[in-house]
Amino acid sequence: MRVGPATLAFTLAVSIPELAQVANTQQPWIKLAISTSQSVVKSGSAVVIKITRTNTSDHNIFYGVGVGSFTDLEVRNREGKLVPETPYGHKVHDKGHWRGGSVFSVPLEPGKTRKEEVELNKEYDLSNPGDYTIQARETDPQGIVVKSNTISMTVTP
Repeated sequence: MRVGPATLAFTLAVSIPELAQVANTQQPWIKLAISTSQSVVKSGSAVVIKITRTNTSDHNIFYGVGVGSFTDLEVRNREGKLVPETPYGHKVHDKGHWRGGSVFSVPLEPGKTRKEEVELNKEYDLSNPGDYTIQARETDPQGIVVKSNTISMTVTP
């Protein structure tokens, strides 16, 4: 049976949206959560954010460990604008270049959790008093962008 160009074009036009809809129903393989014990901090103080990554799949997931965090953080001020990175933050977030040091891949087993801490004030400029929101974001092995809960924090003079 021969399929003409018009039939092929029609079949693709009908199938591609259906395939996209199926792809959008995939569940992420990871869950992210962030927390801090400091909802109010003095400008210049250390601000520690705890990031919890849980494998929600039925198989091992491999992730990088080494220099810096592999989880992106969005830090926004009261106006919703992204807070600038510090020079150190710019260096460790530069994903286009090797940052130096040892980086290797380790497995996270199904149902298991990995926790890490990030000193937020080292990576982002929190010198201005005000209210901030923080959210973590990571892409799972399927390419699904996973976002954490959002936490709030106030920096005082």
